[in-house]
This record gives sequence, structure tokens and C-alpha cells, in this order.
Amino acid sequence: MNNENNETMRKENQPHTNTGFRGLYWKQRVPLFDNKSSATRETHAQENEGTRENVRISRDSEDMLAMARRKPHLCMTSLYKAVGLSSYKGKKCREELKQAHLADEVELPTNRRGRRKKLLQIMPKGTAYLKAIGITQGPRGRGGVKHIYYQKNLKEWYEVHGYTAEVEATIGTTCLDLLIILNDATRLGIEIALSEQYEEINAVNALGAGIERLLVVCESETVMERIQRKVDSTIQGQTRTRIGFKLVSDYFGND
Repeated sequence: MNNENNETMRKENQPHTNTGFRGLYWKQRVPLFDNKSSATRETHAQENEGTRENVRISRDSEDMLAMARRKPHLCMTSLYKAVGLSSYKGKKCREELKQAHLADEVELPTNRRGRRKKLLQIMPKGTAYLKAIGITQGPRGRGGVKHIYYQKNLKEWYEVHGYTAEVEATIGTTCLDLLIILNDATRLGIEIALSEQYEEINAVNALGAGIERLLVVCESETVMERIQRKVDSTIQGQTRTRIGFKLVSDYFGND
């Protein structure tokens, strides 16, 4: 009898292997994002229990939310891949985040191939949730995910074509979405306009601070035409000739 008990205890004290019942392989899930501000994610979650107490989402959805914070320029398919999810699981997590009011999806304009990409926009409740698990830092850039998406892709477009590009460049007292240094050392400032609520005074300040040209990149023709009219009515002469307009589709129409 004692021998049987000793044998049972010996087996129970042996380290567990990765082979489960009936030969199934089990692998411990390693978090994509470690919270460096505390020993464990669980400990930090307990400290912020009040923030998260009404939110219950899967770990995959949490990873997706965190990745969207760190890389908001990723379109949905790329976002799924970045957190190791299939399209099916990624869509389920996206819907879970939307139902919890942590995030929403934002559509980009249809490209020339008839495709429409989507981005994940984190809502204020989602920002609070991420803060509760120690994730506060995002990429450099202003505005929503669309604005950041265009900033990053425009920067890459100009760099691929051999120019120097800087995001959120400060010229005098003005902060530009992008500053491009052309091959002849001309400084081209770029402002991204997603709506007609564009402050034309920013253009005047930027040009007055020392850049030679300003390019307003608009998401749609309607927005571009309205801003052009506004600029034409307030800016004249030599200054007006230094301001140009383009559509985002001129850069990424086939993407």
C-alpha cells in the first residue's frame, strides 16, 4: 500500500510535459506585450481593477487593441497577421472590441481597383483600458488613424523616391504633418486635410517661417475644391503660387 502511495506521489511531483491527453500538444501562451511597469500583467490589472471591471474581452482581442495602439497605420488584414490571428479569428476580435466600445473601424477611400481598406480606431474607452494595463505610448503623429496612416505612407513614398522626410516637423512656431527636403534643398511642407475644416492660417505661418513650398494633400476632390476656394479667398499674390494641392489617390490610388 505504501509503495503504491509513494509511486502516486512521485508521478504527481514530476514536471509537466507539453503532451496533453490523448497525445494533444499544449503550448503555454506567451503574451505579445509584456507590461514592464509591473511584475505581471495580472498584478497591474488588479491595481487598475476599477478601470477594467466592466470590460471583459479575450486575450486575443486585448493583443489586437494593444497592437492597434502601437501601430495604428496597419490595415485590418495586416493587423490580424501582426498578432498571429487568422482572418476568421481577427474578425471575431474586431467585433468583440466594437461591441465593448473599445474600438471602431474606419474606412479608407475606395482605390482604383475597387478595394476599400479599413483601420482600427481606438475609442476613448479603449485608451482607458490600455492605460489600465500599462500601455500608453503610441506612434508620433496627430489626429486619428486615417491621418497617421497617410502621414506614414506619404513619408515612405517620398523616401522611396530619394527624398528626406520628417513627420511632425516644427518650422518656426508651426508644426507640419510632413517636411520633405527635395534634391535641390527646397523645403516642401505637407499638410494632410481629411475635411474642409482646414486652417489656412497654418499655411501662411509655415510659408513665412521659411519653407519654400506647401502642399495640401486631400482625401477627396470635394475637400480639395473647398479648401482651394478658401485659400484663394484669403491668400493672394506670390504666397498663393507657393501652395499646391494633391489627392491621396495620386500617391496610393492602386494600393
